[in-house]
Amino acid sequence: MSKLSGLSAPSKKSAPKNFESALAELEEIAARLERGGAPLDEMTAMYGRGAVLIEYCKNRLRAARGTIQKLEKQTLGGMDDVGE
Repeated sequence: MSKLSGLSAPSKKSAPKNFESALAELEEIAARLERGGAPLDEMTAMYGRGAVLIEYCKNRLRAARGTIQKLEKQTLGGMDDVGE
């Protein structure tokens, strides 16, 4: 039985460990959906899981962007005056 079978309602227990594992699972789901051949209920569940993973990845990327912008302001914020 596939690890993606029976995914009708994702729970907190099924949250990804990190961005990389979420992305890997999302790639696996996309490949399986593209191949087709799975029963409709399974494909619908995979699509739902994919939507959850996309949202997780978007949130992680948004947080990373915020952290990078904050670090840039802290470390490079005063660099405009250098060399004048």
